[in-house]
Amino acid sequence: MQISPGDLDPAVGVGTERLILRPMTASDVAAILAGAHPVEWAEDFPQPGDVDTARLLEFGGGAFDVSTSFGHLAIVERGSGLVVGLIGFEGPPIDGVGELICSICPSRRNQGYATEATTALVDFAFSFPAISAVQASTPWEDEAAQRVLVKCGFTAEDDDAEETFERGFRRARPDAV
Repeated sequence: MQISPGDLDPAVGVGTERLILRPMTASDVAAILAGAHPVEWAEDFPQPGDVDTARLLEFGGGAFDVSTSFGHLAIVERGSGLVVGLIGFEGPPIDGVGELICSICPSRRNQGYATEATTALVDFAFSFPAISAVQASTPWEDEAAQRVLVKCGFTAEDDDAEETFERGFRRARPDAV
């Protein structure tokens, strides 16, 4: 499946009532990797996982292209204009399935931002007819992230922590009403 860079307007991104999910820029990635802290970022953004994501974007090649609809997005808080996290896909969909990632900085957790951003991005993904499902995984001990995924309609696929490193979740495309 081909997703063209034009499918997600970089000037608009994906919007919700409280958040704007805008495409990551090359300057975002460079600032994260340089350890810079632009004034438009929350005081506790980025987190170590966000730095890992920036490394993937910098060194991962085309699969991690920030200019596509299935790239990485900065989560911007509308009220403050600050970047408070990252959300996106691990790369282009494979066999109609996108792999979702999301992080919210500690100062903005427990406010429903992860649920709001995840819901918006999954809805956006399902706007592409070729997307049949979205999946995500969390460390077994990250119960907060697991609650977010369940709240967003995902179903756990793994039940045994002895068998898998992370717990997998999946949400199938809803049936047409």
